[in-house]
Amino acid sequence: MDAIGAFDWFESGKQEDLQNSLKSDEEIEKYSVDLEGISEKEKLKRFISGGLELQQLCAVNSLPTLIKHDITLLGFFAPLLKKYFSKLPCEVQSSAGDAFTKLIELDCLEVDDYEGPVLDVVTFVLGSKDCAVVEEWSGTLLSLIEKLPEESLVSKVCEIALKMSDLSQHAKVRLNGCRMFGPLAKKMSGKSVVNTFLERAITNCQDTITEVRATMSCQLPMIGESIGNELTQTRVYPELIELLRDEEVSVRTSAFQSLVEMISLLSAEEVKKTVIPIALEYARAPEKGPCVPGSPPLILHGDDGADLKRALAENYGKMVYNLQGHLQEEELDVLVRYFKALSSQAEDELRLFCAYNFPGMLQTLGSRKYALHLHDVFRSLCRDKYEAVRVLTAKFFHEVSIILGKERTAQYLRDSLLYLLGDSSDDVKEALLNNLHIILPQFSVAKEDTRVACYNELLQSVLALEKWAKGHWRRELVLVDRISTLIDHYSDAQLSEAVYPIPARFLSKAAANTVKKAAAVVFLYMMKRCRRYQTRMDLIQRTLRELARSKSFWSRSTVIDLVETAAFFFSRKFFKDHFLDHFLEALKDRVPNVRIKALEIVETVSFHLNAAEDKLHRERLDEALARLSMDGDKDVSSGAQNVKKGKEVSSDKKEWQRLFSQLVPDLPVLLERVQSEGGIEEDAARRADEDSVRRIFDVAAAATSVDHRRLDGRSGGEEKKTMDRRSVGATRSAVSGGRRAVGVSSTAGTGVRGGRGGSSSAFGSATSASASAGPKVRRAAAPATRSPVRARTSQPAPSSASSSSSSAAGAGRGRGVRQPRMKY
Repeated sequence: MDAIGAFDWFESGKQEDLQNSLKSDEEIEKYSVDLEGISEKEKLKRFISGGLELQQLCAVNSLPTLIKHDITLLGFFAPLLKKYFSKLPCEVQSSAGDAFTKLIELDCLEVDDYEGPVLDVVTFVLGSKDCAVVEEWSGTLLSLIEKLPEESLVSKVCEIALKMSDLSQHAKVRLNGCRMFGPLAKKMSGKSVVNTFLERAITNCQDTITEVRATMSCQLPMIGESIGNELTQTRVYPELIELLRDEEVSVRTSAFQSLVEMISLLSAEEVKKTVIPIALEYARAPEKGPCVPGSPPLILHGDDGADLKRALAENYGKMVYNLQGHLQEEELDVLVRYFKALSSQAEDELRLFCAYNFPGMLQTLGSRKYALHLHDVFRSLCRDKYEAVRVLTAKFFHEVSIILGKERTAQYLRDSLLYLLGDSSDDVKEALLNNLHIILPQFSVAKEDTRVACYNELLQSVLALEKWAKGHWRRELVLVDRISTLIDHYSDAQLSEAVYPIPARFLSKAAANTVKKAAAVVFLYMMKRCRRYQTRMDLIQRTLRELARSKSFWSRSTVIDLVETAAFFFSRKFFKDHFLDHFLEALKDRVPNVRIKALEIVETVSFHLNAAEDKLHRERLDEALARLSMDGDKDVSSGAQNVKKGKEVSSDKKEWQRLFSQLVPDLPVLLERVQSEGGIEEDAARRADEDSVRRIFDVAAAATSVDHRRLDGRSGGEEKKTMDRRSVGATRSAVSGGRRAVGVSSTAGTGVRGGRGGSSSAFGSATSASASAGPKVRRAAAPATRSPVRARTSQPAPSSASSSSSSAAGAGRGRGVRQPRMKY
């Protein structure tokens, strides 16, 4: 009873809270607005001029999206906002600044819009006396500076910055004004900077407010880059030295970071005179800061130098790298000793900065000094107790291996790599896995015994990542891609036993379809690279058989991914012998989804069935399509009918002309010549046609190394006449277009209508009609010079169009047109 009573009390309390949270009828009536038939401009005007605060916030927040779709709203809203801005609540005023910042970041406006309405509104608001609103809109002006031309910056924005940074302004307003000097200097010429705000920037470096001086320290490097090295050294650098001696730690910290950025702008003499002594004093006593001999102490012993020490650790690698051309050997040793001490600090953040700066330190010292100075440091970072340090070290591992070179990588980094591959942290393994394809080749040393020992030791650790990645599709996706690089480093026996089965398992057991598609690509790529023919055939046949006989329709649909990928990797003969039957079986699958997915790649399969000896295969495919067009599932039947329609539509005249205009640069001239000269000499037409065909085939040859028999549709061997996988799409498109160009040009030149698809007859009828209307002016043949041709990357519809083209090409050959041969 007690439990039931407590439950009733709890339910009654919930109902009471719910009743209190509901709006009353008066509130609902108050917030209800009839907006039917009202334009966006009228809505904005109604909300901004007299709406409630909630309505005004909604109107302001929706502004970027509205203006992106209708830019004319900007010219309407800008005067409206200026008119009612003083009457808006502070929250709405600040939200309007955020809305304008988002609008600028969308990059959907023209320069005139930025110079006009947007800059007018920002200038108007920055004249407000509310510091919070001014600070919010100052960020909007900083974003706007990137979009404005120099003329507007000099005439308008600099005036705003000078006014806001004046000593008479409030400290927060002055601070926001100083933040504009750096971005302005990056967009303006040095002469304009000198003439407008350089003196003010130098004056503000001596401001009485600590935040202003720290902010000005950050602006000096950008100002120095704009005005040039000479003025930087004489005007800007002395102010930076004074800021390094500031009594506030935050100012000294900002000044040190700016000093690191400004080293490249100083002369070698100045660097040796002042910068190197400062860097050495930092390294000797980082908690005290620079203490140049002959000058008073810059930091009192009682000060807390933790922030300064963190700034030094964060920028240490960049500082040493920028000084590398100016340091003596003993000076470099001082800096290296401090870096080694930094890696053993008890504070986690300092060791994290050490890991971040390690590649820069190694680049400065060089690979020859790695063993003496940095090897122990790197080992300790790889085994650090703080996980973030190990993650960062794993992210930069490939950079370290590249700098060291293969011999030193195999000698010094093997143990560290094995340790990180077996790390208990998932983030460490992910960071290392992302760059594994760059790291592994760095162990490929010249000495065979050392190389084999390295890779044999790494193999088990790499293969163990499969178990670690199980159940996480993003990890599996990266792992599948990285596994493909192992084929270059191991023997056939090791690959067959341990590596080849991995993508095969992903094909059958991976949960994500994205992983299966990637595994299909990697599996067939590795099979193509497999040096043992029998191993390749056994693995392909076993994998296809297991997937095709699986009870899971997901596994059976994976067969279609393999078929589609195989069309790009293997020759036509190999594809027809080992993949075509599995595709035709997929068209008969009992699950409609599998049949629908198979219909999606009919066009790809048809491309491999356009040779004369493929008549039987084409008939089997046509029978399957005819059966599916009457399938009981309406999605399957409609998909099959669309495929058949697509094969017929590919012969449309506009599609032909669009394809040809991309493949043949002088096609308009060629077509005009054929259309206007009905009685042109047959030999001249043949020569022009032959030049066009040769040009198309040369483009295909330039795209990738392809045997001419491959282009003509004749398959020789299984390996020697296959396309490179990276350019196969462009080559197939160019070659398909080339075949069609042969058919059309031969037909058009001779007046023959051939082919089963009707494409040549359609084109021929268009030619006849235009020939009778156009003037019969004799034109020169197509020029023999070859200009670059942009090949289509999408696969063209091959079926009936390819048949008609082949037929027309046959007619051309019967009339004596010589078929081009590609030479290598």
